[in-house]
This record gives sequence, structure tokens and C-alpha cells, in this order.
Amino acid sequence: MKDWWNSHKQEFFKGLGSLIAFGSLFFLFQQQSWDEVLDTILKITWSRFFTSLGLLMLSRLFTIARWHILLQSGGVNINLKQTTSITFMGLFASNFLPSTIGGDILRISSTIQLGYDRAICTASVMVDRLVGMAGMALFLPLGIPAFLQESSLLSSNIFFLEKFQKKIKPFLEHIINALRLWQKQPFAIFSALFFSLCHMFSLFFAIEVMINGLGEIISVWTLASLWSLTYFITLLPISVNGYGVQELSLTYFLVNIGGISLSNSLAIALLTRIIIMLASTPGVVFLPSILSTVKKEPSS
Repeated sequence: MKDWWNSHKQEFFKGLGSLIAFGSLFFLFQQQSWDEVLDTILKITWSRFFTSLGLLMLSRLFTIARWHILLQSGGVNINLKQTTSITFMGLFASNFLPSTIGGDILRISSTIQLGYDRAICTASVMVDRLVGMAGMALFLPLGIPAFLQESSLLSSNIFFLEKFQKKIKPFLEHIINALRLWQKQPFAIFSALFFSLCHMFSLFFAIEVMINGLGEIISVWTLASLWSLTYFITLLPISVNGYGVQELSLTYFLVNIGGISLSNSLAIALLTRIIIMLASTPGVVFLPSILSTVKKEPSS
């Protein structure tokens, strides 16, 4: 029993964290009434919804380009179709795997099964994630001051700062180790960062389109700072795949920093999760093709 607990306690606490986050969201819904939130969601026209979804799909294409250029520059002779298939498969799987990096593990295993170099493929996925995190970190200075000024979450701020402090040293070590393979490839790194920024602004504009559809106004820079805060909080291992925590954090920031009403913020948080999941559904289409490629066409 003790051995079982030691091997599963992390999953237990993540599940507990998700339950607490969902419980908090449920409480907020009760404060507004479900009908009010549903009416708010229905205010989003189909044209705006599909525009946001289209921008999310565009952002996914930029993430594919980011990883593809890192693979190519690392000497992995993978074609764009394979990169696209594996990326979408990883994005789709991330919706269900009990970890924010579950999709990354699937990408690594898929490229290795195709016969490509294990070390390079692993490092490319690591650098891909780190470049994405670096892009998000560029917007943190815009949001942290406002976050710290919210005295109502002072204890939570201290908790998050302590978590970041504990993780910053190994994070920097991972960056240094992973970037060594690309230290002579500055063009690839900066190109990957460019595609990462394109991905992020596509996401920001997708959310802004929905916010504007509810009659609210928020600058894309403010939204970028709020999403970057939400992104890094979601990475903390306090829930299953960030479920509940992302929605709760985004709602809180939109209300207290963005100045958006609670009902509109709840609607935006839910719709954002929905379009993110929908934008990953091509992974279902690509899954058979990548599996057949793994079986029939191994590369070297």
C-alpha cells in the first residue's frame, strides 16, 4: 500500500488540484447563474467563433514550422508532412494525457520510431518547448506588476513565486544542455522564436475576437500579458493537464486586471478551452497515416 501511494501520490494531488479548481469555477458559475453564462456564450456569433478557430489553426501551423526548423537544423531529415502529422497527434493527445508534456513525449517516441536519432529528436522537442516558453516569458514583465498588486491573492503569489524559484535553476540547466546542440545554429533558434511569436499573436487575436464579440475592449498587449501569466501557472504541477487551473486563472486575470465582467470572463475562459481542443482535432485524421508510416517507412 505504501509503495502504491508513493508511486501515485503525485497523480492524486494533481487530481485533487483539478477538483479544487473546478470547484472554484463551479462556485463562480453559481454566483452568475448558469443561464447567464450560457446566454453570454451565445452572444458570440458563429462568424466570430470560426474566425477565432481559424486563428487557432493558424497558430498550430506556426508551431509546426517552429519544430520543423529545429529538427531540420539538427540534422533530422524529416519531411514537413511527417512533422505536421506528429505535431497534431501530440496536440490531440495532450487533451487526454494526464500531463502538460504528454504530447511532447508522444512526439519524441513517434520520431524515434520513424528511425531518427533519439538524442536529436529528444533535444529538438525540449528546445521547441523552451523556445515557446521563452516567447511567453517576453510578455511576463507586462503582467507581473499588476498580478503582484492584487493583495487578495498575496498568499497565492508567494506560493507561485516559491514554485518558480525552485524550478528556475533546473529550468536554466535544461536550456543550456538543450541549446548546446544548436549553439552553432543561431538562425534556426531565432527563426523558431519568430514562429513562436507568430503562434502566440494568432492565439491572442483569436481570444480578442471573442472578447470584442461580447462588447468588451482589451488591448492585445494586455491580453498577451494575462495569457502569459495563465500559461506559466498552468505549467505548475498542481492539476491534471492544467484543467480547471487554466480556466480559473484566465477568468481571474480577465476580471481583476483586464477589467472584464465575470460572466464574460467565464465565457471566454470556456470558449478558449473549446477552440484550443477543436484546433487539435486534425490529430485524429493524421493518426492512421503516422502509424502506417512508422510501420512501413522507417528512416535513418
